[in-house]
Amino acid sequence: MTPCPASRTTRRLLSGLALFVLLAPTPGAAETGITVRPEFYLTGIANYVESHGESYGFEALAATTELNFYPKHKRYWGGLFIDYRSSTSARLRGNLNLGGYIRYNFARWDSTAWLFSSRSPDSPGTAVYAARLRYRVTDWYKLGIEALAPVDKASRPTLMLGYYADFSDTVSVKLFAGTGVRNGTNFATRMEFIWKAF
Repeated sequence: MTPCPASRTTRRLLSGLALFVLLAPTPGAAETGITVRPEFYLTGIANYVESHGESYGFEALAATTELNFYPKHKRYWGGLFIDYRSSTSARLRGNLNLGGYIRYNFARWDSTAWLFSSRSPDSPGTAVYAARLRYRVTDWYKLGIEALAPVDKASRPTLMLGYYADFSDTVSVKLFAGTGVRNGTNFATRMEFIWKAF
């Protein structure tokens, strides 16, 4: 019996993640002034959207592996990531994101930009950008704003206000609410529960 494309994709993803982590340099091993550190996250996501006169909700589970590069004594760092999402909605079922990011820290602010390819089993890949600006209110929570859009529709992003809370070094929660800019989304909310496995 021939395995379905979704099964093949899942196996390839898991094999890729394993190689990604095994081949990554160990933290602190670099002698060039850059620490290279792999990190892995599991995220539970709940969404609610009002768009074109309709409203709907859906949930998703994301597994994310990052390979981060931390220059010593610098305010910036960046990395590469692979993110696989399964969902109760066909919109995110079997969704695979692959790309990179760069982040810059100020005294109480931080800004991050992402560029990645997003694809699902029944659609070709789409180039997507995201940008975020946050203010650190305390050591445990931040407030911010995020923008997300396909690169070919960069002037019509979804804008969301965000609340970011860290309960520990490994558990955090993000809450978002916002709207689309000329993209048909009247209102959207999202809650993310994140566990950093390593």
